[in-house]
Amino acid sequence: DKFISLIESMRTKLYSKLLTKVLFYHFALIQEPKLGAGTSTGFLIFFQIEDKSTITAVSTLSPESEVPVTSLNCLNRGINILISSFANGLLRLATFDGELIAEFFAHSRQINAISCHPSRSVFCTVGDDTFVNLFEVTGIDQIQSTLKYDIPN
Repeated sequence: DKFISLIESMRTKLYSKLLTKVLFYHFALIQEPKLGAGTSTGFLIFFQIEDKSTITAVSTLSPESEVPVTSLNCLNRGINILISSFANGLLRLATFDGELIAEFFAHSRQINAISCHPSRSVFCTVGDDTFVNLFEVTGIDQIQSTLKYDIPN
């Protein structure tokens, strides 16, 4: 409940102050008190949460084109990595500081979801192209595709 009310408070502040033309957001808790948000115009915004009423944008990662963010998740491994997916099949991995670690096309169409393992450096994606992809982060800028599974229709 505390997290939900914080998100609602943040939405209100974002709509009124930062990005009034953005249609929707995706949120991922990076590590308390930090938060990542993705917009329908492709921006990634990183926030510091001071308390229930104070949320400060600390960095942004600008898009190369206005492709919507479709999902966000956080891979917890030493440093926390925000994984973002886009409607064109692109994946972006970034640090909380807004530093881009990796960017690549993981799917031929929109990515619908990202799921991260709670304790290992592994995450998977699923997209409109009917594939589930499994990735392992083996270094700060090294990502290996370990499995690609086609979901039968």
